[in-house]
Amino acid sequence: MSILKKGPVKELENNYPDSHILEDSSVEKHDLYNFEAKMDYQLQNIPVNRYELGLYFFIPRSLQINPTNYSRETFYTDLNNYMRFKTPQIALSGLMNEKNERSPFTKINAHLKNITNGSKNPHNYKKIVDELKVLGCVVNVCIRDQIQYFIENPESLHNEEEDYHHLMAFLDQIELLQEKMKKYAQEFILVQIPSNLQEAFRFSDIYISTQIEKHILTAIKKFQSQTRFDEICKPLALRLISNEKKHRELIDNSLEISKDSSNEKYTYWNGILKKFIQSILYLDIRPRDKKSKALSALYSFAAGIAMFFSILLGFLIVDHYEQKPYAYISALIIVYILKDKLKDSIRNASTRIIAKVFPDRRFEVHDGFTDNKIGTTKETVRFLEWGQIPAEIVNIREATNKTTLERTGKPEIILRYVKNVMLKTKSIQEYHSRHGDINDIIRFNIRHFLQYADDSVQNENIWDEDSQKIISVPCSKVYHINVIFKIRSFTKSDKEGAVYYKKVRVILDQNGIKRIATLDTKV
Repeated sequence: MSILKKGPVKELENNYPDSHILEDSSVEKHDLYNFEAKMDYQLQNIPVNRYELGLYFFIPRSLQINPTNYSRETFYTDLNNYMRFKTPQIALSGLMNEKNERSPFTKINAHLKNITNGSKNPHNYKKIVDELKVLGCVVNVCIRDQIQYFIENPESLHNEEEDYHHLMAFLDQIELLQEKMKKYAQEFILVQIPSNLQEAFRFSDIYISTQIEKHILTAIKKFQSQTRFDEICKPLALRLISNEKKHRELIDNSLEISKDSSNEKYTYWNGILKKFIQSILYLDIRPRDKKSKALSALYSFAAGIAMFFSILLGFLIVDHYEQKPYAYISALIIVYILKDKLKDSIRNASTRIIAKVFPDRRFEVHDGFTDNKIGTTKETVRFLEWGQIPAEIVNIREATNKTTLERTGKPEIILRYVKNVMLKTKSIQEYHSRHGDINDIIRFNIRHFLQYADDSVQNENIWDEDSQKIISVPCSKVYHINVIFKIRSFTKSDKEGAVYYKKVRVILDQNGIKRIATLDTKV
């Protein structure tokens, strides 16, 4: 998602210079039933980084989503939350610079040297595996972003001296990377290391190979219709792809795509490689539910209070109806009913109180690299009445209405989700000199929203002037779910810093998500 890019995003509150939040984020369709929001948060140089993410869902009432049939538990089932470090930004030239201490190659070389000199310290083995994963992530993002830059800025491909000079220079760097990976493969064979470390290198080698091929194919597909590209760049680009195919044939052919196959093996192993390489970036989110303990205590209290009054009433009944067995039995039944009613009333009141005091869900954020706790997250979700919505959110929602009557003609249910994040800066910086940003990823499944959706195509009759007949014309039936993002950071003094807004429209029909549109943010 490029959720909050500097250009189109309207910053509504005070602009604090030290608030670097969500500079390059996005919202996009993930598949037929899921859309994904990826927020990029740049850590500020303060002891504790805090930010709050709010999502306001404006759901057409005709989809019949309401508190009685769409519980909090169902919402959290539909919501998947991930947090990860943003991939370090290192150019290919910097990556292959042996003097660059931030380069995974440099760090791998140091640990390989220790092993070559006879060190049996397991730390060397672990660090090599970790750096191989970082290497795969860095190479993938570096090549992807550079190719994307050329695609989005075609003017950068041409200068007065030579067409496609910069693209050719970049392809030359990829060829140097190929040669370096081949040399590394030989080193890992000659060094006496455990088989699992050999396997880790093979996985990273194959992953890098497939990503090089994938991104070069993207460039060829984009520019191949241009004659000068075919003359200048295409031969080298195809040679690089051929090199990668030959290289993978020597070590593993599981990730080859065939036009005469279902390519099941490719999809399976590509998923494994991606998860293995990117696991170095993902944070470990562990549930911690204080609310359930508090509820358990209050429920026990409710049971105790109900029992106390039932026993007290029981003694009173014995005093008054001891000689009247039928009245005695009837009174005891009434006391039993009142006891359960009292207990349920106290339990319900307890649930409401706890809901106001505690978030729905609370998690501890642990660094998967060191297993240290580096922060916490808290989440709540509520249905809102229109009058409970903040004024600026209402203004943003209604900014795209074409008439003042549109809200009345298309009534909506409002669902608000809030996530508060706290991160300990020192705990992160102590071990991660290359990781300064956090990716906060939310994936939401809309399948429950489709239960009461009408048929995706409805036929309407019109008069056709050409045939002079009434004809039936198909009309697509779609629904618009408007989602407004409100993201705010907090400064060192714990005051509210920059506040950002983003509005997207999820357009769906009975079959799933058709597309996602990004809308202007105006208040």
